Amino acid sequence: MMTKRIYWTFILLALLLALSVSITQAQPGAIWLGRFYNTTDLTGSVMFTTTTDEIAYNWGLGAPIAGMNSDAFSARWTTTTFFNNSTYRFYLFADDGVRLYVDNILVLDTFAQPKPAQLLTVDRPMTAGTHMIQIDYQERGGEAYLYAGWDDMATMPTEPNLPLLSNMPLSNVSWTGQYYNSSTPSGAPVAIVTTDDIDFDWGSGSPLASVNADNFSARWQATATLNGTYRIDISADDGVRVYIDGINYINEWHTAQARTYSTTFTVTPGLHTIIVEYFEATGVAFIEFDITPVSGTDYDLPGGIWRAEYFDNPDVSDSPLKVELVYSPMSDWQLDPPTPLVPSDNFSVRWTSHPILAEGTYRFDIQADDGVRVYVDDVLQIDQWHSARAEVYSAEVALQQGEHEIVVEFFDNNMLAFLTYTMTRIGDYTPQPQDTGAIGTITAFRLNVRSLPDANTSAVIAKVNEGESFPIVGRNADSTWWQIQLPDGQLGWVFGRYVDAANTARVPITSELGAMPSVPLTGYTLTVTDVTNVRSGPSTRYSILGEIPRGGVAQIAGRNSRGTWFYVSYNGLVGWIAGTLAQLPSGVNISDLPVVP
Repeated sequence: MMTKRIYWTFILLALLLALSVSITQAQPGAIWLGRFYNTTDLTGSVMFTTTTDEIAYNWGLGAPIAGMNSDAFSARWTTTTFFNNSTYRFYLFADDGVRLYVDNILVLDTFAQPKPAQLLTVDRPMTAGTHMIQIDYQERGGEAYLYAGWDDMATMPTEPNLPLLSNMPLSNVSWTGQYYNSSTPSGAPVAIVTTDDIDFDWGSGSPLASVNADNFSARWQATATLNGTYRIDISADDGVRVYIDGINYINEWHTAQARTYSTTFTVTPGLHTIIVEYFEATGVAFIEFDITPVSGTDYDLPGGIWRAEYFDNPDVSDSPLKVELVYSPMSDWQLDPPTPLVPSDNFSVRWTSHPILAEGTYRFDIQADDGVRVYVDDVLQIDQWHSARAEVYSAEVALQQGEHEIVVEFFDNNMLAFLTYTMTRIGDYTPQPQDTGAIGTITAFRLNVRSLPDANTSAVIAKVNEGESFPIVGRNADSTWWQIQLPDGQLGWVFGRYVDAANTARVPITSELGAMPSVPLTGYTLTVTDVTNVRSGPSTRYSILGEIPRGGVAQIAGRNSRGTWFYVSYNGLVGWIAGTLAQLPSGVNISDLPVVP
């Protein structure tokens, strides 16, 4: 049995490497409804239903969800979506059987004679307009996977690429969510729900009718085929924990306002279990969770992100025991270690970033207990590798326009451990602001203040702390960034996601960077089911532009590709709202709404 499995795995990987078909890119805008059965012929009770924006599953030897068979099950997906007047090539890649229907006409069938590890294709002329596509799947035993899609043969890519199964994004797995009316996910859940993604913005409401609006918790679990290094990003209000195969990678079990946490992990090829836990105290409630593959060992990081490496020695030597992505090297561990993997004394850390900077002279200021070094483009600019008590060091460096590498190294001898870091461009012009009456309160522990509303192309000119408040004097075109005035009169930009902004009606646009797309309305409307935040992008990571009251009716301009967020207009307020708080009129199909880039 094992020899047979290894044989088929080899054949599968060989085909995946050799084939040149972009299946996962072949169905933009399609929203599938999936139904799963514990029989091989789509009979009996539906075990669970789900929606997804692509058919790309790899269950390995496991079951699609807890409570289902790992063998001898079946599933059916249906969608109605738009096609051009052209001939389309449909692809199916499955173990075991599949059937493909186009407008209720059976065009491909391998139920009687499955063809595992074979790419199946069929060409079909399509008229312009919407068509119904149905895919039936049958799993008999052993490995279980299904990939499906299509290409317009008139515009097929010249060099399409089929990704390896081990690198499929986690949006293709099914999560089992358990909800509890307590602040810890223990005891008997009051609700169990399956979902394709952990991306919820409940506002001040509750996730489900049986769940409290405050003081509730949830646990989501999924099994996925992973291989290599991955990055975790999780944003929440309030607490979160993330486990990979039982190992706790993120532990932020405390109240928080719109905090984001990131880390990386590395696993060997195979099936792995991911658990995400969440609790809500009071006020608004949201959570967004992402895992993305990281290619290679030198992470391709945006300028506002640092790669942090932790060592169990004071010399930043040997292999790091932990690598994660952070937003700043600024840290205050006091008497604690930065991670349980290193000791509380005699440890070291290296942070690396690659910002794109404008030409100018930059001042680096660093304060630490104990030793520090700062390199700019491999040149040592600050060298204070010794024990110290809160000493401050500075260096000025002339830099050309473009990308630069900045490395900050730190070691702790004993007792207290902390580091503060700022980079400021000398001589930046400061215009006179106008009094808008708006105030911004910082919600992040420490937040960069930048010269422009762009984390990739601007310099950090200052740092502000959680709870501090500043006058807001400007904004960018979609209010994702606020321009604030510091106590010394200097102006700078802070990312709106980490700012609680009040009285912003009179704030002028002082930068056109980051303007939202202009799209026409569709003629459709939706009704919000609770007080709903309107955001500048389709995610809780974007800033809040305003809100729509419960029962408010908004005009629909479009949706994101997964159909989980809607782009709307409400009384002159234009932005994105979470689909969980929106009710479409009867007869309106999500697939009929355009996808807004």
